[in-house]
Amino acid sequence: MPLTCANCATENPDQARFCLACGSPIGVRTEVRRERKFVAMLFADLVGSTSLGEREDPEVVQDLVGNTFTRLSAEIERFGGTVDKIMGDAILALFGVPAAHEDDPERAVRAALEMQSVLATINAEANAAGRPQLGMRVGVEAGEVMVNLERTPDLPDRMVTGDAANTASRLQTAAEPGTVVVGPAVYASSSQVIDYRELPPLHLKGKAEAIPAWVAAGVKTRHGERAHLGLEAALVGRDDELATLKQVFQRVVSSERPALVTVVGPAGVGKSRIAWELSKFVDGLPESPTWIRGRCYAYGNRSYSAFAEAMKARCGVRDDDTPEAIREDVRSVVGELFDDGSVVAEVEALVGGIAERAFLREDLFEAWRRFLERDAARRPVV
Repeated sequence: MPLTCANCATENPDQARFCLACGSPIGVRTEVRRERKFVAMLFADLVGSTSLGEREDPEVVQDLVGNTFTRLSAEIERFGGTVDKIMGDAILALFGVPAAHEDDPERAVRAALEMQSVLATINAEANAAGRPQLGMRVGVEAGEVMVNLERTPDLPDRMVTGDAANTASRLQTAAEPGTVVVGPAVYASSSQVIDYRELPPLHLKGKAEAIPAWVAAGVKTRHGERAHLGLEAALVGRDDELATLKQVFQRVVSSERPALVTVVGPAGVGKSRIAWELSKFVDGLPESPTWIRGRCYAYGNRSYSAFAEAMKARCGVRDDDTPEAIREDVRSVVGELFDDGSVVAEVEALVGGIAERAFLREDLFEAWRRFLERDAARRPVV
């Protein structure tokens, strides 16, 4: 009689003492590694799938729901999340397991907003083809949970346990179709980069007290800064470096010639902090400069990503703006600098206002250079 490995579920000959696939002793289950981690959890539930199953053929429903989950899962993975399980018409995604990132709550909200956008596209395609459409509710919360780091045959999911997991599930239930509702931990971690609309405190099932909640309205212009936690320690041991930055800035202003400063160091050494100290210094000057920021992220980047983010900030473009809104913002800013409206198309191409248009690389760089030169002619630009 074949023996089934308790660790990987492979069938082995009855005389085997060790699994031929994973090498584990037959009949002995490998201990599952567990860990206490800070995780952002995303619960999403498709609205209308139950009634859809009553009206439509099961094959139609399976094709629609399966295609929807495939495309939604791709968005979760694009932002560094892990699809933990799909339960009927609901999906649970984890951000921070197995790999943790400093901005997991932000990633979870961005993924949720993109999932709603993808579902809108799917519904538009379905409507054009005369097929049924779906809605979706999403709840996101973060916190310390206990989680299994591996999946095993007898425990097919990661068994996430903790108050944050329960809260995220309840927030999803309380959300309106088409919205993303977040709890206090996610709001505190991402409010500088996500626009939120506050809701009345929610009385959730199983919770003794009402829970503060917010609806994610969209992504703000990304300035390349991490969210501040409301705490500030004194800057220690960086007097020389900060003095160098101030001297370089003052030399640029007096000579009207550009300069480049590169700050290099391992994670956590204080690169972002010293840049912030410089921004506080220049903001206090009688004529404060134009300060624009761009940042390369670990996900969702494209060509010239950091420079594009800086130019988005300069033009007041939000990540979720329509192409028409982007064009209007760009033309407004360019119109302040150029009488003839030149370089509009090239700046639009950089910030995403033009979906398909061919430009020579030299023409793009020349237009962007002219834009920055004209902007810096009015006042200093950092």
